[in-house]
Amino acid sequence: MGGRKLFFGEKLTLIQSVLSSIPIYYLSLFKAPCRVIETIEKLMHDFLWEGEDLLGGEHLVAWDLVCRPKLQGGLGIGNVLARNKALPMKWLWRFPKKRYALWYKVIKNKYGLNPN
Repeated sequence: MGGRKLFFGEKLTLIQSVLSSIPIYYLSLFKAPCRVIETIEKLMHDFLWEGEDLLGGEHLVAWDLVCRPKLQGGLGIGNVLARNKALPMKWLWRFPKKRYALWYKVIKNKYGLNPN
């Protein structure tokens, strides 16, 4: 980073605004393979803790605690697997509500409508 180390808060902001946002489109449309989810979380983990391993690689806080919402004592990064399960459900919820949207018409014409 050009000789300049980022502070912990700056790293956290970058993770929340960039690293967790980049895969959102893919995660909202497809079920990501476990390996992809692990890689994304490893990138976030390594970036957050980079240069912080003064105790020989041991971290004082477990990653699952870091990913918890702020109201539950975490840093609000979020779990990538949970996000990948929730985002496609949003499309199922929106489908009957957006009857005039182009994507609704395309799916209806291609697959038809089932009352279920």
